[in-house]
Amino acid sequence: MFRFMSYKRSTRRASDARSHPWLAKVLAAGVLLSVQPLQAATFGSLERLSQGEFETLMSNLSAATHYKSVAPGETLGVLGADVSLELSATDAENDLFERAGGDAADLSDSLLMPRLHAHKGLPFGLDIGGVVGALADTDLTIIGVELRYSLIDGGLLTPALALRLSASRVQGSTVIDLDNTAVELTLSKGFLVATPYIGAGLVRSRGRAVNIDSFEAFSDEQEKIFLGVNLNLGLNMAVEVDVTGDYTTYSAKAGIRF
Repeated sequence: MFRFMSYKRSTRRASDARSHPWLAKVLAAGVLLSVQPLQAATFGSLERLSQGEFETLMSNLSAATHYKSVAPGETLGVLGADVSLELSATDAENDLFERAGGDAADLSDSLLMPRLHAHKGLPFGLDIGGVVGALADTDLTIIGVELRYSLIDGGLLTPALALRLSASRVQGSTVIDLDNTAVELTLSKGFLVATPYIGAGLVRSRGRAVNIDSFEAFSDEQEKIFLGVNLNLGLNMAVEVDVTGDYTTYSAKAGIRF
């Protein structure tokens, strides 16, 4: 359904997609990870990398840390809200993380990120959202916001289509700065308690190495496609897989949605 022109090719190694645990196991792991001590010296050896390797590392971090809504396209409505705990696992460039002094990829060759997410419906087909999270086994934290507009409300026979604008920032590091923005379209259709959805977008990232003059500023654009399903059985649950640039992310969440 969605085609992109001029797909960016690079020599970056894309890890094979890995199977992910079922929802309860994933979320339980996220809770445990979120209370583990953080490492205070993430990327303490960043200067070991070349400029190209630094850019690959930052692109990998961008794929992991940019805003992920993990939600269908339907508007929540003025009285609606969605609050959830989430966990994402993103393919990792293990060798680069090890050489740069980062421990984030030690578990299952993935970048693991537990998050707390909230969405609120507004008038005129608008929803707003926010997220806070942390990259496991690092000193990096993430904050993000989104604004979603319903282009097509959807109905009994018609799907919903929404436009989402988002921004996120990586915090907590004295070595790197990284900001992500994204624009996405999400198409979804509800069937009883299940709402499958699919979407595509563009993630733009800007960053730099702090106090390391040998690295030029980082700038990248990565195309993104994603699909998922939301299940509301009293406890609201969702699973999603997205491919951003060369990297695959698996996400799961559980919470309340009304």
